[in-house]
Amino acid sequence: MRYPNHSSFGYQNCYVKQIYVKGRYIIELYALRSIKIGEELFFDYNMQSNINWLSKYNRYYSKK
Repeated sequence: MRYPNHSSFGYQNCYVKQIYVKGRYIIELYALRSIKIGEELFFDYNMQSNINWLSKYNRYYSKK
């Protein structure tokens, strides 16, 4: 698997779930739709700190 990338612009094609198994946290990656071979993976990291720089790129953050 390639490295998944962050997208909060509505381009997400997957999402993550954090689960606890045998004393460890594991992150699982799930597809939101069919993903073609070679297509980049995007999900929202849910970053809560210093998102002001996103406002000029993203309509969602510019309203906050």
